[in-house]
Amino acid sequence: MITIWELFLYGLIQAIIIALLVKKFFPKAKLVGPLVMWHSKRGLKILDRIAGKWPKFWKSYGDFGVILAFGVIGAWYVFRKHSHRKRFALSLAASSFLLAPYIGAAIQWVMVGESPTQLALNLFTGNDPIFSIVPVILLYAGGFSTSLVYLLGAQALSVISGYLNGVPVTAMVGPAIPGIDVKGSPIQGVSWLGWVSLIILLFVHETSHGILARLGKFKVKSAGVILFGVFPFGAFVEPDEKALRKGPTDKQLRVYSVGSTANYLLSFATLVFLLAAVQPALTATGIDQAFQTYLDHPQIVTLEKEGNAFGKLVEGSKILGINGTEVRTVQDVHDVTAALGPGADAEIATDAGTAIIKLNENTLIGISSLKNTFKPMPLWMQGLVAFLDILSTTIFFNFAVGIMNLLPMYPLDGGFMAEALTKKRFGAKKAKSYVKMITLAVLVLFLVNLLPLFFPNY
Repeated sequence: MITIWELFLYGLIQAIIIALLVKKFFPKAKLVGPLVMWHSKRGLKILDRIAGKWPKFWKSYGDFGVILAFGVIGAWYVFRKHSHRKRFALSLAASSFLLAPYIGAAIQWVMVGESPTQLALNLFTGNDPIFSIVPVILLYAGGFSTSLVYLLGAQALSVISGYLNGVPVTAMVGPAIPGIDVKGSPIQGVSWLGWVSLIILLFVHETSHGILARLGKFKVKSAGVILFGVFPFGAFVEPDEKALRKGPTDKQLRVYSVGSTANYLLSFATLVFLLAAVQPALTATGIDQAFQTYLDHPQIVTLEKEGNAFGKLVEGSKILGINGTEVRTVQDVHDVTAALGPGADAEIATDAGTAIIKLNENTLIGISSLKNTFKPMPLWMQGLVAFLDILSTTIFFNFAVGIMNLLPMYPLDGGFMAEALTKKRFGAKKAKSYVKMITLAVLVLFLVNLLPLFFPNY
């Protein structure tokens, strides 16, 4: 595990070295600081063929992204050619998919015995971050672009409050780098195979941009990849930006939104494939039971800095048992602690020692990240584990990057979408200035959220 400072320093040094080597041996590559941009015109004709085959489908595909970004507000624009009454009904109905996670969580809570009254109290008092009325309304009415800004702002206030009051703060935003755990980052344990998922993410994202650009009759100059040292940093399809920003608003919105649409839908499709096909197949063939024989013990990746286990358990150690009950998986840990109940004393035995920890009101022991570990297994099973790993990281990265890309800030697609939506009402100059102000505000919120990584107060 490395610190954020070490990651920044090592990454910058190797990126500069690679950039200098590329400049010497590959003069046609474009350098932007430590970033290397490889341009190519290969594949552009394929984009034309794909865009020409199903134009109605691709238009709907792009419109879905507008709703994903701006919720009911985006749908109100998409259905602008209908009568007001039909437009209103279609906007509400088309945006309802954004509420699916909340509906699913509510059903799960009811199934485990949570009363409807308690759900309502959590919803309107905000006692549970999942069931806070403000982000629910913002997500439905304004899409991910609006709700993400609110969540960044709420967490930034929490960070500032923690520093002012001397309360340990934990970063809720941080880098997710396959194969590298950054100390303090909320995302840990992503394997090196995550790079495969990132390549898939970049391919579907930028290919979708190119298809919709050609569908809208915008010239695509080139396509390529961006490297930060040896690591894929991004991919791009380079349309004629001047022509695109002067084009019709609906075509602009489709081009800018479709990358996130592709990532969101790929994440959802991969999840369905995992749950509906892979998991039943593993069960039917008995492979899931075979996995059980190779399970070792769950490993502690990170502890909550203000949690009840901090200073008692050790990051990197394996949990062997709880109150004398052996645990082999992360789910075993959850099941045993849930059976003990809130406030109970749990004797946690690890390979680094034993500690008595009082469970909190959610029967948690103050561990923010756990992962399953395995004993040496046959090569074919290692391949299957790698395949499952790629599926899970594909779900995570495509969802996370897809929706973060919708933030209304430059140079993200969400920023250009916000500009396109507002310039018709306020004019091009005012629209750009408004988005620049939003960009500055969101950037400040990001920096505040990252403070615990750079300056931990525990």
